Amino acid sequence: MVSRKKLTLLFSGLVLVIQVTFSGFVFTLYSVYRKEEFYGQLQSRARVYGRILLGRPDVKHLRSAKIPPGDLLTLTDEQISIYDQKKQLLFDNQNAEPNSIEQKLLTQVLSNPAVPVRFTQGETEGIGTVFLHDNQRYAIFVAGSDELGYARRNNLLMLLVLGNVGGLVLAFLAGWFFSGRFLKPLAVLANTVRRYSEARLRTPLNHVLGTLEPSFYNDKEPEEMRRNLKSTIEEIQEINHLTTNLLSLTKFISEPLELTPVRLDECVIAAVGQVQQKYPDRTIELTVEGLDDFPVVKGNEALLTTAVANVIENACKYSEDAVKVRIEFSSANPSQYSIQITDRGRGIAEADIPPIFDPLAQGKNREKVAVFGLGLAITYQLVSLHRGQIYFQKPSDGIGTLVHIQFPAAR
Repeated sequence: MVSRKKLTLLFSGLVLVIQVTFSGFVFTLYSVYRKEEFYGQLQSRARVYGRILLGRPDVKHLRSAKIPPGDLLTLTDEQISIYDQKKQLLFDNQNAEPNSIEQKLLTQVLSNPAVPVRFTQGETEGIGTVFLHDNQRYAIFVAGSDELGYARRNNLLMLLVLGNVGGLVLAFLAGWFFSGRFLKPLAVLANTVRRYSEARLRTPLNHVLGTLEPSFYNDKEPEEMRRNLKSTIEEIQEINHLTTNLLSLTKFISEPLELTPVRLDECVIAAVGQVQQKYPDRTIELTVEGLDDFPVVKGNEALLTTAVANVIENACKYSEDAVKVRIEFSSANPSQYSIQITDRGRGIAEADIPPIFDPLAQGKNREKVAVFGLGLAITYQLVSLHRGQIYFQKPSDGIGTLVHIQFPAAR
């Protein structure tokens, strides 16, 4: 069975992969957006500088032109260059020599005015574009560092890292909590099967071994051998019964149940017939009271029969007197059918009633009866699956046990 730790780590790993994939997508998308936005700013600034500088009456003396610092907001490490059609440098805001990269891109920029040319140089990003003035083409290069864009990208990266770490912690805690809730029924079932196997299966196996081994070495008479073989067969049948009950319990817990209209009286009659075959010397009295029509409930006929048969069989184990089975409307809730099973046996001690549906429960009255505790546990599961109730109480005269099983009537 998958451990809680492995399930939690698997869930946390899956969440981490999803988070990292999504974060990478967001970071990449913002990086592309930042780049496109910055190049858009550079192209807009190129047009602005073209209108301001090339709109002067004396374009030939642009190299001596100055732009007051307060007129335009500048970029970090901003570089502005303007060339004419002859590739002559007309303006450079830093009064530097012609840039080697710009010289290489001049032909490409001037030959295709419709498509701006982008370039990078270290941390500087730039664009070259054509500005038309008096039917003349001028190449304008604007470059700079997008410090604000990179600062925002770094802040986004930090938020994504912190978010992923926080999300991973929350995913681990949630995975630990929900895996615990998911695995708890399986752990209880596994523990029950283990305890039951140790406490119940080992005893009949030891009996089988204890019977066969002496019989193999010592039995000389056929009658004695038959007696020992009969005892062995009974023990093997008991082991088979235990194994069937264990499989039934796991099946009832794990599989969904499809409910269809079923006649409850037919299930009870079938249950009485099954138990009567097993205990032919017992008397089982069946009565139906106060019902104007057939009692119909929603359920599974075979499982309902098993649930009722388990209770009747349990009553026959403890009572040599007649066992009474009665079907009627529930006195507490007229919309429910009630099955009452009464025996005149030794009864159940008050202290034994609360844990009686535990798979390993055995009452203090088990001394003379071979009791194996899955019958009532299975009955409880079956009744619960049919949205019913089962409970024990003392009869009015205090002798024996009275079991109530209630099922809602089908509508």
